[in-house]
Amino acid sequence: MASDHYSTVDIFWISLFSIMLSVAVLGNALVIWIVLAHRRMRTVTNYFLLNLSVADLTMAILNGAPNFFYMLRNDWIFGEILCVVNNFVANFTVASCVFTMMAISIDRWIAVMHPLEPRMKKRSAWKAIGAIWLGSALLAAPAILYSKTILYSTGARSCMVIWPDGKTPDESVYDLAYNVVLLVVTYVIPMTAMAICYGTMSWELWGHTHIGEVTERQRNSMLSKRKVEKMVVRMFIIVVLSFAICWLPYHGYFIYMYYDKNLAYKNWAQPLYLSFYFLAMSTSMINPVVYYFMNSRFRNYIQETMKNFCCCRRRQSEMNRRFLQETPALLRHCHNYSQSCSRSRSGDDNNCWNDHHNHTHQQRHPRLNPHHHRLNDRIPPNNLHTNNIKVLNRPYTNGNSGDILQANYITNQELGSPKCNNAEPQVSLYACLAHGHSHRSNKNGSTKTTYC
Repeated sequence: MASDHYSTVDIFWISLFSIMLSVAVLGNALVIWIVLAHRRMRTVTNYFLLNLSVADLTMAILNGAPNFFYMLRNDWIFGEILCVVNNFVANFTVASCVFTMMAISIDRWIAVMHPLEPRMKKRSAWKAIGAIWLGSALLAAPAILYSKTILYSTGARSCMVIWPDGKTPDESVYDLAYNVVLLVVTYVIPMTAMAICYGTMSWELWGHTHIGEVTERQRNSMLSKRKVEKMVVRMFIIVVLSFAICWLPYHGYFIYMYYDKNLAYKNWAQPLYLSFYFLAMSTSMINPVVYYFMNSRFRNYIQETMKNFCCCRRRQSEMNRRFLQETPALLRHCHNYSQSCSRSRSGDDNNCWNDHHNHTHQQRHPRLNPHHHRLNDRIPPNNLHTNNIKVLNRPYTNGNSGDILQANYITNQELGSPKCNNAEPQVSLYACLAHGHSHRSNKNGSTKTTYC
């Protein structure tokens, strides 16, 4: 019970972080799948969005979730390896996000300001993404070298970066210098560059209306392209602004903590840091939401994916219902028999058949003839796995009279049952259809069926 162990404030933060992390993981996973699974979405800009979503997803899973529980419990319970991974991912993903947004802004700037210049190729985009990951890894490398877990006398453990001077982060000059470098490289310079890029693009798209002497057709084509560019630029302006607003308090907190040594010991320090940390991590949730509301292609693909996921379950239930209504009881009995055989762990299909043979011969079945071939209406189907059921007609021989009769049959492959792979489904189904009317014994005593 959460109420027995956590206060009301703790439950509030747990709920808030759970919603944020759930939206971040689901949203970024959908963006990654949409770009990779749909050829139409494999553009240079979307490749950069793919890289941005990978960084956001990694941040949410490997940094957001464990770090939140660490701050909530004041105890690092995940071990030293995850401590190193957590600190490395924190700086690596932030740098990767910022550098990716810079690459997007440069690509958009060239497209808007110099439309006749050759655009970036997909191969060049992948090279740029590789350079982004390499530069981000180098910037986050100190976390791999100096991250450690510390065990206190109270039994609590802490995960932090211990610099070569041996001091804690709130006292180390190395930590101050490193945080200043992170602030400049991952915030000040990129935000300034992107502000210049999007400022000039906004002036070109919204402030500069003169097109020149062109025909009406050319004018309409240029206005249509400009409309698309406005939508794309507007979306990325919101992404950049949300990043700038959400990450500024987080960077400022670590720099201020060096000058105010008592900050960490104040009662309101933890709620303050949780607020700044939640604000910074929320960018991984905000980005896919922005893509959904401001990009029609992403919105259509996400809606289609969710609709297919929801309808698939209803369609499967509807197919099961139709199978029960439209399939003769004999065939349902065959399906159940085949599943029961395939579920047998003995691996002996002959034993399964013999048990079925001995059981059904104790019952009285009507004589099988062309006008009556439903042998057992009382056996209910169980665990149906039906997908695209296809009922066919196949003649077979009545063993008592030698007449050729018509009966429906369904193969396990057509039933789509994965549980029928362990046995021999064709033999089981045919044997079920002809059971009691056409069979013979082999030398080893097993029962086989006779067909025409």
